[in-house]
Amino acid sequence: LGINELLSNLNDLDVLMGGMIISLVFSIVVVKYLAIFWKRGEIAKVISSQKSSSSFRKFQRMFTTITFGTIIANLGFVAWNLAHGIHIFTMPLKFPFDVFSNGLYPFALFWAHSVQTFAIILNFKFDILTYKMIFCASMEFRKLKDEFSNLKNKKLKKNGEKFTKVCRNQGKLDPSTSSQSTSINLLSKHQQKPPPPPPPISTEDLLFLLKRHCQLLELAKHLKNICQFPFFYNFAINSFIICSIAF
Repeated sequence: LGINELLSNLNDLDVLMGGMIISLVFSIVVVKYLAIFWKRGEIAKVISSQKSSSSFRKFQRMFTTITFGTIIANLGFVAWNLAHGIHIFTMPLKFPFDVFSNGLYPFALFWAHSVQTFAIILNFKFDILTYKMIFCASMEFRKLKDEFSNLKNKKLKKNGEKFTKVCRNQGKLDPSTSSQSTSINLLSKHQQKPPPPPPPISTEDLLFLLKRHCQLLELAKHLKNICQFPFFYNFAINSFIICSIAF
């Protein structure tokens, strides 16, 4: 209907731009769901390897509130128009029949806004799915980074203890420090025990982290394949719409 309005008013620039913008906005929803259909196998692999997060649930509740707030605002605008007898659509649409006679306008208005609400919900579902996959992958990479950092710290501590032990055996430690520590130990009632050495790095831990790293790289590859085209199309169309409105 937006394309029909566009083609019927080629001489009116305002109506032409409005119909084109509405058509492009709805095309974004279509492209997103075509991407879901084409990449459903990769999406299933990504979702099956991820866990839910409380931080993302907070974001989801906020996004849900904004989405349904938009829907309620549109319904309020429709109700206000009907109450004041104003026969307009919030979108530039042209039906193949006259909707402003024979009492058809309320039904046409209800149908148009039902489609608009359905499109908003579909766009919301796709965005939540995409953000969840990206958010969970990001958290997994952060966890892996922390685990590798802990592994590095253990290795440094272990090498430091080895260096101290070798220096003590070879007599390379400062004698003043050694005599001072001996005097303190003699004066104290209970001799302090040395701190326990850090646990050694096992081959199993290292192999697990390397395997997890490879899995996350594969996950990032799947996410790139899933989001590449819809993100590019969304960016291009929104940039064009912003420039069109400014023009």
